[in-house]
Amino acid sequence: MRRDLQFKLLTLVFAFVTLIAVSACAVASSPSSTSEFSDSDTTESTDVADDTLEDESDASPEPTATPEPASTADDDAQLEAADDDRATSRSAEDDDEEEAEPEVPGDPERLQIDSIDIDAEFEYVGIDDKGNMDVPQEWDNVAWYEPGTVPGDVGSSVIAGHYDSDTGPAVFYDLNELEVGDEVRIVTEDGEELVFEIYEIESVHVDDADTGKIFGDTDERNLNLITCEGVWDTSEGMYDHRLIVYSRLVEG
Repeated sequence: MRRDLQFKLLTLVFAFVTLIAVSACAVASSPSSTSEFSDSDTTESTDVADDTLEDESDASPEPTATPEPASTADDDAQLEAADDDRATSRSAEDDDEEEAEPEVPGDPERLQIDSIDIDAEFEYVGIDDKGNMDVPQEWDNVAWYEPGTVPGDVGSSVIAGHYDSDTGPAVFYDLNELEVGDEVRIVTEDGEELVFEIYEIESVHVDDADTGKIFGDTDERNLNLITCEGVWDTSEGMYDHRLIVYSRLVEG
């Protein structure tokens, strides 16, 4: 009797322990439990990733337009305009230089005045022993003051000629017959013809001759003709007046 009771108790204990073990294994291997765990973890992981992306998105600034470089299109246009202005300025300066420094004509070869039938050859002279402009060696030639302005260039070019000679009239004997508006022509060594128009004629005493007006600087291209006139002064060996014909370049 006692043994039967002990056997029954042991059998119950063994059954109870087996039931608990089976229940535990069932819970551990249950598909629903595994699914819940996986879904929960997956959801939590996804949420964390989404939160991270949202945080990173929030942290990133909004894209902005790329700033223009220091030299913008407007600046480039201004630089181009400045270059054009400088080019224009240089061009204007070049034009001014060309106007201020025209090409110098060739040396004079012949002097022609149709109204008084003059066609004379040139001699080139300087200053004589008395400090005056020298005169031509030949009575029928005219003398150009070579240290001065070339005929046709800017300034006053001076041409001298004798009034008469030991035997009669010389090259400028009829110079006093010229009138304002008459033309004087220079033929250069290059074959160029320079035409001058007379704008003033004056006769002055030798002591009153204005050398500044005759030989002086000017912005015009002047040609001044000079010869003797008046009464012969025996003591001085010359005439007491000078006839000066002033003309300016009009063609050439």
